[in-house]
Amino acid sequence: MRIAILVHDITSFGGVEHVSILLAKKISAECNSVDIISLRNRGKVFFDIENLNLLNVDIKSRCGKLKKNDYKLIADFFLQHQYDKIIIQLSTAFRNLCPLADARLLKILYTHSKLELVFHESPKYFITRYNVYYEKGLVLFLRYLLTYFYYNPNIYYFMNNSRKYVSQFVTLSKGCQQELLKCFGINSVVRYNPYDFVQCCIPLRSKKNKIIWAGRLSAEKNLILLIRAWNGVIDKKKWVLEIVGDGNEKKNIMGIIEHAHVENIVLTDAISHDVLMKKFEESKILILPSFFEAFPTVIPEAMNRKNAVICTRYDGFSDELVKDGSTGFVVNFNESELAERISNLIYDEETLLRMQKNAYEVCKKMYSI
Repeated sequence: MRIAILVHDITSFGGVEHVSILLAKKISAECNSVDIISLRNRGKVFFDIENLNLLNVDIKSRCGKLKKNDYKLIADFFLQHQYDKIIIQLSTAFRNLCPLADARLLKILYTHSKLELVFHESPKYFITRYNVYYEKGLVLFLRYLLTYFYYNPNIYYFMNNSRKYVSQFVTLSKGCQQELLKCFGINSVVRYNPYDFVQCCIPLRSKKNKIIWAGRLSAEKNLILLIRAWNGVIDKKKWVLEIVGDGNEKKNIMGIIEHAHVENIVLTDAISHDVLMKKFEESKILILPSFFEAFPTVIPEAMNRKNAVICTRYDGFSDELVKDGSTGFVVNFNESELAERISNLIYDEETLLRMQKNAYEVCKKMYSI
């Protein structure tokens, strides 16, 4: 069977790109022919692509929505490369951010192959939480108007039209599956992001007093909440918070850290996946304060390496892995609550050790099948 995995840009440093590569390896191991197809390509791939076939459509527009000539390039590409199934990895349903969220594109692909559409974000977020910034008053009101009168009609148009062309919809967690059905009346199958569990023999007491956040530095990741909460943790001199990644919010985050004189915090540029895993082997806690997620692979990666997890109860949340009070904590979008939970772990070594062990065992149970 010939399968294509279609992504926006395989050279982006993000979960969708990493998951696409893992999925390609898994499908290939099942004796299928797999191509990873990228619309755009900036040159460097951050993840291990050994023995994988990467193809590039090389559309002309360098950002944002597809343009007229792009549709022809895509149609010609898929006419030349015939596939039995195309798996479309939708990083978001906003077409200005992810050109794959385009009903016209789906129609073109539908003429060549069977389509599977994978949502890598919370479906509820598409129509309710576009406003993830900290604006107040008139600016916030205008953002809500923009969401309701501009973004929402476009989202509903795309969702409704996608039914004509898509054979199977995929969500990444039970929470996202319920949201897709409730918000858009679309049934889906849950397919957890592929992950290869590895046996970890790291002694817990040899780990460093380090907390990690890793990903794309963008507004929806809600790093401002994390930085403010960390600043509110008292007597944290023996601990370090390391933020790993890059993105359009980096300058803003650096400014907040400098202005607030936040101590014991380190910013690290985007690194290779292998180096990030080494950091998880050293760290004790992963914190993920996002406004929304689907099923972030960074969670099992950290748990596999014996990290307790603190995350927000974001849109799309379901407790397949992060179990409040057992493998970590699930908190509301509250600075004081997050600071308190961080304090609970860094001041109570026995609780932290218990959660680290539980995190490893829960991850092992889910993935070592």
